[in-house]
Amino acid sequence: MITPSCQRVAESIASGEFYQAAGLRRIRLWLHWCVCYACRRYRKQIETIERGAAIAFKFERATEVREAFKKKLAARLQV
Repeated sequence: MITPSCQRVAESIASGEFYQAAGLRRIRLWLHWCVCYACRRYRKQIETIERGAAIAFKFERATEVREAFKKKLAARLQV
């Protein structure tokens, strides 16, 4: 078999191996990805989910920081 199955490519995309594979394995993964519409679409979906999660985490963290700042500011204004 020249290229891995869609299942193998999807597993490698989800695990991050797709970006870190070396040698012949990397060539086979990329070759399959280039010719398979479903795997290209899956990779795009995973990347979109990862970006959304990163944005949500930053927003959540920003909200925590903002609330802590408000509490400190309120404490200083009361003194």
